[in-house]
Amino acid sequence: MRLTTEGNLLYTYIEKYNLKDIFDQEVIQYMALYTLDKGECICQSGDMFQSMFFLVKGKLKIYTVQENGKALLLRFNKPLSIVGDMEYLTGYQARCNVEAVNKCMLIEIKYEHLNKFSYNDPKFLRFLIKQICHKLYTISNATALNLLYPVENKFASYLLSTMVNEQEDVHREELKSSKLTEVATLLGTSYRHLNRVIRQLEEQGIISRNRGSIIIHDINKIEELSCGSLYE
Repeated sequence: MRLTTEGNLLYTYIEKYNLKDIFDQEVIQYMALYTLDKGECICQSGDMFQSMFFLVKGKLKIYTVQENGKALLLRFNKPLSIVGDMEYLTGYQARCNVEAVNKCMLIEIKYEHLNKFSYNDPKFLRFLIKQICHKLYTISNATALNLLYPVENKFASYLLSTMVNEQEDVHREELKSSKLTEVATLLGTSYRHLNRVIRQLEEQGIISRNRGSIIIHDINKIEELSCGSLYE
């Protein structure tokens, strides 16, 4: 993760997401803009946060890894979402891994500045409550999806959730063998089972594979298979 000082980009995002309605100028002056490259992590389970991060561009993948090495997908975050809010309020360590799906930009605010200027601010606290309620809702939704739905439904939800532009008729998702193994683990299944599901979707003409990429041909069918449940 690297600091970005390009022009007025920070203030462009502050204006775009109306952060002035949440934070006073005392806090805004301490904000910093960071860039996160695809595959780079903000945190891993067990890390201690010192800052809160506001996602203003891109998409983040949140998943948990247990002591037995098994992983489980929880949700995807898109703008405007927060990383480090629950840890700020509780003082707990991070319980999940947070990884960039594509190039992301995040605004950082250090906890020390939040404690000094925003901890008792009703605007900020109402915003936090709304964000945390949304997280609880999405985690509940993902839990139901992971426990109650077949792999083809979970995979369809995964494809929709990872799409950057949901208006495109054809979507290309890079899923080479190593990535496919990772996705299978996140969806709580085996590589062999997921590969079988993908072959079935190919035979139905819903998707195709080309040089390590998944191409969606029937977005309506993928939406139908997702049963309206997304990891976000």
